[in-house]
Amino acid sequence: MSFATSLRSGLKIIANQTRTVQGVVKHYAWTGQDQFGNESYAYPVDRKAIITERIQDRPGQSGQLTRTTAHLLFLDPIEPNGTPGRLEPIDTRDKIVLPDGSSNPIVETNGIIDPDTTRPFFMEIWLGLMRIGE
Repeated sequence: MSFATSLRSGLKIIANQTRTVQGVVKHYAWTGQDQFGNESYAYPVDRKAIITERIQDRPGQSGQLTRTTAHLLFLDPIEPNGTPGRLEPIDTRDKIVLPDGSSNPIVETNGIIDPDTTRPFFMEIWLGLMRIGE
């Protein structure tokens, strides 16, 4: 059995075992800008995620500390939006709305790529307030 097969199987087990603690977030995929420079988004998609809300300072992808407010772990596959110029399947310009209606910018996305599908096995998203020192 390959590592990829084992990881897929393990994620299915984790997803099934955590269904009752997963919340539903609304994901608005960034699709570009209109003629006035306003951001445009696709229709929202409900996605299940393990949601951990807490304020935490963590190093971002640039190495600078970022104050984060929520960590989301998506265990189900997310299909790419298909809009040119965006990082798939979740771009930092996308919007995520938590179950309580709050939303902060996406400050970081991570995932391990499945070599068979070229999409992430799972996605981790951090929502944040700001980079510390700005």
